[in-house]
Amino acid sequence: MSGIAAVARRLAVAEVPRVYWDANLCIAWLNQRRRYWPTLDELLRRSTSGEMEIVTSNITIAEVAYYSRDRSQAIIAPDSEAVIRQLLTDEQRVLLVPFTDETGFAAQRLVRRWRRIRERLEPEQRRRRLEPSDAIHLASAMDSDVDELLTTDSDLIVIAGRLNCVTARAPV
Repeated sequence: MSGIAAVARRLAVAEVPRVYWDANLCIAWLNQRRRYWPTLDELLRRSTSGEMEIVTSNITIAEVAYYSRDRSQAIIAPDSEAVIRQLLTDEQRVLLVPFTDETGFAAQRLVRRWRRIRERLEPEQRRRRLEPSDAIHLASAMDSDVDELLTTDSDLIVIAGRLNCVTARAPV
């Protein structure tokens, strides 16, 4: 099923909570990061059972290049590609939304807005940058009509709040 067809199919079902996952949540789940893994695993279970929807942009495929089972040795798991593909192509778990021209232009507008806002902040607050990939995630979340965006990126949470574009929080 194409990404657009999957989006249409899921929009047609009864209203359930929709959350947007930043790519770093996929990485945190794959790496079983203690602080986030139990919550993320439960969210994936709820998504699989139809109690909620998890949405992310298809650019997440490129951002989640590999994971490591043993972070102390930084060894890339040999089955990284297969496990990542399984996570991101199972439409019952995670719904990939397409990156379109309009998403790109919306992300561009967010980057420009953030730059104007940043210029008015106190010097110690100006360090936060809105990277294009994060702007794409914000624009994708806005386009996907999600209830909230989940991320482990504290700067992105602050930026989303200042831009007043989507509710963002950490998954804890």
